[in-house]
Amino acid sequence: MSESEKIFLLLVLSVVFGGITILLLCIFSFVTINQLKPSVGFVLILQGLQVISGIVALISVFALFKLKNYISKEEMEREVGQLRLEQAQEIIRSLQIQRHDLKNQLSLIGAWAKLGQTEAILDYVKEDNPEVLNPDAFSDIDCPILRALFLLTDTKCRTSNIAFHVENSTGLGGLANYSSAKIYRIFSNLLTNAIEAVTEQCGPGEREIDVAIWDNVDVYHFVVVTPTCLEKGLEPEKLFEPGYTTKKEQGHGMGLYIVQTFVRDLQGKVWCSHEENGDVEFHVVLPKKTRTH
Repeated sequence: MSESEKIFLLLVLSVVFGGITILLLCIFSFVTINQLKPSVGFVLILQGLQVISGIVALISVFALFKLKNYISKEEMEREVGQLRLEQAQEIIRSLQIQRHDLKNQLSLIGAWAKLGQTEAILDYVKEDNPEVLNPDAFSDIDCPILRALFLLTDTKCRTSNIAFHVENSTGLGGLANYSSAKIYRIFSNLLTNAIEAVTEQCGPGEREIDVAIWDNVDVYHFVVVTPTCLEKGLEPEKLFEPGYTTKKEQGHGMGLYIVQTFVRDLQGKVWCSHEENGDVEFHVVLPKKTRTH
């Protein structure tokens, strides 16, 4: 039974026994006015009902007090909900503005790309982010979406004093059979998670992210390694649960769940392991077989 239902029941009982009390007063008044002599049993019944009515009167006072607190709590929760709604609306408006600005920038870059204006694109990107790497970096990564992502990740890492290394021993042309959006979402979330973990847990001279890529006959292997640690007693599988996060700020807890969702969509596997040397490793295995995702 909810709190509001309990309060309602108390109020109903108060009304019922309040009515009984009034009825008793009327009976006593009638008996007194007419100078009747009721039986002992009748008097005992009336006195018992009076005692019960008094108890219920106290209960009614308590119920009214609880009702007042309940209403105050409801009003407070309503005000908090309204404030959160306004904050969410403000965030949405901000995101809409950023999305509009991003679409305009992508349209400009797309037009330059169609015209073959590679230098114009590089100059524009460098002007927006002067720390961007030389476009010849990661030239052994023959998957355009991963190469671009590694360039951006390396830029973010250098601004946070994080050493970023990619060791690749295979061709990645087979990834062209997959959705570029899914590949991007998988590895951008993994690398963002790695940057946040290293920044939070490691000192300036210990910050490092290593990515290893290799293959065998049927699958590609990707491993993202950080010198971080998991919470004591935490099962690594829990990291992939939607909404789970070790961070205090709002808005976290979906990145690794998204990774797992898209890896499964591509019929691959993803898992996390905590190695004896203290490193945390995220493994992704994707099949080479041609698909139409």
